[in-house]
Amino acid sequence: MRIVYCTNAICYAGGMERVTIAKANALAAIDGNEVWIAVTDNNFKPSLPLDPKVHLKDLEIDYFENESSIFAPVARFFKGIKHRRRLQMFLNEIKPDIVIAVGWSEKYFLPHLNISSKPKFIRETHYVKHYRLMSATSFLSRVKARFVEWYDYNWKIKAYDKIVVETHEDRETSWDVNHDNVTTIHNPIISKPSKVSTQNEKIVMAVGRLAAVKNFSSLLDAWSIVEQKNPDWQLFIWGDGALKVELQNKIDSLHLKTACLKGYSADVINEYSNASLLALTSVFEGFSLAIVEAFAAGVPVASYSCPCGPKELVSNGVEGFLVEPNDYVALADRINYMIEHDEERREMAKHAYEKSKSFDLDFIAKEWMSLFEELRRE
Repeated sequence: MRIVYCTNAICYAGGMERVTIAKANALAAIDGNEVWIAVTDNNFKPSLPLDPKVHLKDLEIDYFENESSIFAPVARFFKGIKHRRRLQMFLNEIKPDIVIAVGWSEKYFLPHLNISSKPKFIRETHYVKHYRLMSATSFLSRVKARFVEWYDYNWKIKAYDKIVVETHEDRETSWDVNHDNVTTIHNPIISKPSKVSTQNEKIVMAVGRLAAVKNFSSLLDAWSIVEQKNPDWQLFIWGDGALKVELQNKIDSLHLKTACLKGYSADVINEYSNASLLALTSVFEGFSLAIVEAFAAGVPVASYSCPCGPKELVSNGVEGFLVEPNDYVALADRINYMIEHDEERREMAKHAYEKSKSFDLDFIAKEWMSLFEELRRE
């Protein structure tokens, strides 16, 4: 089977990029498969090792080039025309069976391309359906979000043979569950830590971009309560981003002695093993790789029950605790409880590790193959 992933880039360390590489590698290892990743802006090497069996095609569109220019919108329009032409030519050369839209630049036009092999087109969503509205902070941004959602979900997305969302929660609450066009496939654990947490380290960790959607400011509010009660524990926040200075200023203003911005780590997967607890305070998640990666290291979770992911991944009181979004006092209470109830936390860690096995990459790859085969039979 010939499978093509279409996206903007796989050179960045985001979850979407890493998941795409991992799935492409796993599918390429299955006999009879040929896998390509077609990108538009791969400016440096992939964020994870790419299996030699996976073909990387750079269409060299360079959407991100000169983004600050006043002429960028006009340039983006003409780049879109070039992208459409080059992608159609490439797909007609390799004659794929399955074509998957992962990025933002191809998703509106991909199923309208004229491809001689008549492939099945799949749209992957890596965010909750209404992420645009959830991210909007002003009246104008909400108006724009509603228009783009209408354009996307009421028009463009209907041309796809299948829409794949990351959680059952998103499908059941935001999509038409009776619509045969929408299905759920979870993300896999991309890589596993070299060892499991001993639960002896007095470290709570958080992982993600230093951006508003990750809501680390709320986590620092919670930690100001935790630090007073358990001053021998530390909070490590792994990641980089635009809010680094703002968050450091908050650490300073709250006079936190045990909270630290650790920055970006290329080996963050092994940092889970050095922690005893993961804290998650996102406004929303598409899935939350951080949770399943923590599970794989035997690390339980204290999380806001934001849409969509934590409620599906964490059984409250089993692999960790869930509290209402933005209730940092309740979050601090659950973190303190897990710190102070060592045996109960260790039992949660065992449950977390066992649950991680259901997100094994080979298992998820088989789910994708079942979907591909179903579409081909249709």
